[in-house]
Amino acid sequence: MDLGLLRDMLSGGAGLWLVVAAGLAWARAGLRGTTLTGPWGWSLVAVLALAAAALAPGDAAGDPWRWLAYGGVFCPFMSLLGAKRPQDRAWHFIVASLWGIQILPALEVLWLRPGQPLAIIDARAWLIVALIGVQLLVFLPTRHSLSAVAVAGGQLLLFWSYFPWTTSEHQAWQTLGAAALCLFALVWGLRKTSRTAGRGGFDRLWLDFRDSFGALWAARVLERMNASAVMYKWPVRLGWNGFHAAEDAGAPREIPPELAADVWQNMVNLLRRFVDARWIEQRCAKPREIAHAPTQSP
Repeated sequence: MDLGLLRDMLSGGAGLWLVVAAGLAWARAGLRGTTLTGPWGWSLVAVLALAAAALAPGDAAGDPWRWLAYGGVFCPFMSLLGAKRPQDRAWHFIVASLWGIQILPALEVLWLRPGQPLAIIDARAWLIVALIGVQLLVFLPTRHSLSAVAVAGGQLLLFWSYFPWTTSEHQAWQTLGAAALCLFALVWGLRKTSRTAGRGGFDRLWLDFRDSFGALWAARVLERMNASAVMYKWPVRLGWNGFHAAEDAGAPREIPPELAADVWQNMVNLLRRFVDARWIEQRCAKPREIAHAPTQSP
């Protein structure tokens, strides 16, 4: 490898982005059986694009090339919003459309106004700020809150010099800092924790789903689960941190044995759009009443 290229990769952050990509590749196995493979794929594509963009010229001439890559940083989050079967595959066209809309200013400069500076209008800048904010809010109530803050900080570093209300030019340290923050977010998110130690299988299942898919999908599942609890007059409700007694939201409660099969089946019906049976049973074993039920002939 040319020493000059290697130096540029290290100083501009490309090498660090490639480390992030390697971490994502290693994390792929943990997503097996879930619809999170879609957001994972978009994350890998976006990180590789950022690694390539880090090699662009550091002056204004490199801004359009950087912006082509920066347009993809929200694609993983957009993919997550559609991570529900069966529409999760078709949703990728929506995600690709978002990238296309984001890179229009760069395409305009490269094809129609070569040599002119990249200009980002206020409306597009505020859209970027809104996307960063919504993405942050989706994961703040989960165990990945610190990773979410780090990713949001990295995104702000990438875009900051292109906002109309800033006057500074893009600096290499911004790309390097963004890569470092994203690497920290990845490592912190993959760490092993004991937050579910001593919790029942139903709580482990719920917390893992909530933390993996974020607040929007978790709120939907919680709403549907509690609607079933009210309908069937169960003495338990699902809260943000697990199941609790229906009459006392502050009192954690195990699922009564006589209700375990019904609660498990309802959870499976809600989560099967996101995860497979193996993912569920690794966290919450199938109750004996279901596991030993006689099989009916078709």
